[in-house]
Amino acid sequence: AWGSDSYLLAARLRRGKRACELGCGTGVVSLLAAAFDKFDHVCALEIEKESADLAARNVELNNLGAKMTVHNIDIREAHPDNLGGYFDCVFSNPPYFAHPGPESPDSIRQSARHEIHGGIADFCAAAARLLKYGGNFVCVYRPDRLVDLFCAMREARLEPKKICTVYADTKSKPAFVLV
Repeated sequence: AWGSDSYLLAARLRRGKRACELGCGTGVVSLLAAAFDKFDHVCALEIEKESADLAARNVELNNLGAKMTVHNIDIREAHPDNLGGYFDCVFSNPPYFAHPGPESPDSIRQSARHEIHGGIADFCAAAARLLKYGGNFVCVYRPDRLVDLFCAMREARLEPKKICTVYADTKSKPAFVLV
C-alpha cells in the first residue's frame, strides 16, 4: 500500500522533458508521473532487485515502456553518463528514518523506510549530480528531520524554494513536508 505522501509528491511535479526518481520502490510515483504526462520520459532508480523488478513489471502492465525505464542501481552510483544525460527534474520519497532504527521483519520495507542504502545526504548529492542547470529537485520528508534535509541540500548546492507542510487534519501535528 502507498501512502498519501507518494500521491502528493506525484501531484507536485511540474511538466518537463526528462525526470529521474531516486529510490522508486515499486514505481508508484514514476508511474503516476508517466501516466499523467508530467514528463516525456521518467527514469526510475531502485537498489532492491525485487522492488525494481516489480516496478519494471508495473511499467509493462500499464503500457508505459515508451515513457518510463527502471534501473536496478544504487543512487550513489547514479551519474548522467550511465543514465543518458542530465534531467529537468529529480524527485524522491527517500527513507525517512536514520539507521539503525526499529527493525522490520520485511527487509524490503526496512530498506524503503530506513537509511540502509544511503541517507538524505546521498539522495541530495545524487539529485545535484543528475540535475541540469536550473532543474528541480522535489522530495517529501518528515518534518522532524527537516533540518537534516536542509543541511544535506545546502551541502549538495541545492536550495529549497517552496515548502508545503501537510497535516492529516487541523488538530494534528505535521505529517510530512514537500520541498
